[in-house]
Amino acid sequence: SRLDHRQAVREHLKPHLRYPENRIQGWVEVRLVLKAGGRLEQGEVLTATDPLLQRLAMEGIRSADPYPAFPPGMEGESADYAFRIRYRLEE
Repeated sequence: SRLDHRQAVREHLKPHLRYPENRIQGWVEVRLVLKAGGRLEQGEVLTATDPLLQRLAMEGIRSADPYPAFPPGMEGESADYAFRIRYRLEE
């Protein structure tokens, strides 16, 4: 399903996101447009709490390409997802 694919895309992106050395916390709202085969067609930051987090998110989005392909039965030539990435220190 589209919801399962969206979750798979989020999980795939996580290891590609670097945490800033200055330990800044915040969030970034991103948008990804993916082709059925998993190639990144478009990636952008919609809003961010800090310019450094914005840059790190874009680096992660690019390095994570290619993403998981559409699962069997998922229709359409592309998928458009938006979600929030949180940069938070784990205590």
